[in-house]
Formats: sequence, C-alpha cells, structure tokens
Amino acid sequence: HKEERFTYPAYASFIVAAAISIRQMPKVLRLIVLILIAFFGYIRISALDLYYWQPQLAVWRAAAKEAQAHDTLICVGKEWYRYPSSYFLPDNARLAFVESAFKGQLPRPWASDSWHAAQNTSVNQFFNDRNLPHPERFVPLSSCHLAIDLVLDPNEPAPSLLAAMSSDKRWYQVASFPFLDASRTSTLPRAFLIPFYSRKRAIFAPYILYSTLVSDNEEYAAVANNTEE
Repeated sequence: HKEERFTYPAYASFIVAAAISIRQMPKVLRLIVLILIAFFGYIRISALDLYYWQPQLAVWRAAAKEAQAHDTLICVGKEWYRYPSSYFLPDNARLAFVESAFKGQLPRPWASDSWHAAQNTSVNQFFNDRNLPHPERFVPLSSCHLAIDLVLDPNEPAPSLLAAMSSDKRWYQVASFPFLDASRTSTLPRAFLIPFYSRKRAIFAPYILYSTLVSDNEEYAAVANNTEE
C-alpha cells in the first residue's frame, strides 16, 4: 500500500492506454474483453466485501451499539490495524490498545489540549524511528469495557488478549461474525467470490466482540446468558 502513494499518478495513463487498446480490437473481441473485465471485477470486489469489509463493519457497529449507554473503552490487540475510523463510534466511546503479539509502534491519539498543526511540527517523545512499541500506548485489559479480536486458529495457543480474558469471568461474547482466514484458504476461492464454489471452499474464522458491560435490558441479558451456556 505504501508504494501506491508513488504510483497513483500513473493510473490515469494506464486507464487511457487500456481504453485505446480495447478500442482497436474487433467488435466481437472487444465485447468479450469488456464482459470478462466486468465479471472478474465484480467477483473480486464481492469477495473483498463479503470476506473482509462486511464482518469488520458488523463488529464495529455492534460495538457502537453496545457502547451507546456507557462511557466505553473499546480495546483491540493484534487487530489494531483493521480499526476503520472513530466515526464508527459514539462520542462516549474511544479506542485503546492492549498488549498483544504485535510488537511494533502503534498510533497515538491527538492531544486534546493541543492544536493539530503544532503537534505535526513538534518532536514527540512517544514516537521513535525504530518502530518499537511504547508502553504509553497500552492500557490494562481490566480497564476495557469492550474488546474485539479475530480468532484465526482455535488449535493454536491463545493470543494474549483472549488468554487474559479467559481468567476474568466478567468477559463474555456478545457477537461473532465470519471473517476469511486467508492463510488457510486456497488462492482461487480467496481471490474471487465464484458462485457455488468459493463459499464452500473458503475457511472462516470468528471475528468476535467481547463485553464486560452490564445492562438492565432484558434482551442484552439474554444474549449474555446464552453465550455463557
């Protein structure tokens, strides 16, 4: 994705060159090529939407719904880089990081008492040029109200986030959504959503929302009780 920052000016030239090339083809061949481009483009976009975007959107919407009645800290571990945007969260909720298998440098929120432009021009002690984690980024799991994690392989040792939850009886599962396990899915069903083929051969992992929030809402309590059972 970083390289695209430097190559995007050439995209317009690629499109023009492709259009000119297709224009020079015989009419029948041109129609076949356009149909193939449209078909493969559609099943590729559909795969990305179903496998990745829909479960991410669903889990963050579920988190926002759970956080509506509380001042909420939503925590992520290794899933930090899939966090879409604070626009998905209500004003009373904010994101936080807990320690996980990821050992690199994490983003830091803007300081509420400082102008953004001033922060861009100042040297910040909480960042480094070696991509090393900073303790200031993390919060203890005990301070979190909601947590989101992707369980890729239940047979592997539990990630630190889930391992810590297992020792705290307050945590229970609120919602789970199927997310593609790309490492265990073969290339063709992973790349394209082919009708009657891809869904049967794709391997999914649960993208889970956990909570410690307590509500008087009966529907909320029913979900908690069914999860614990």
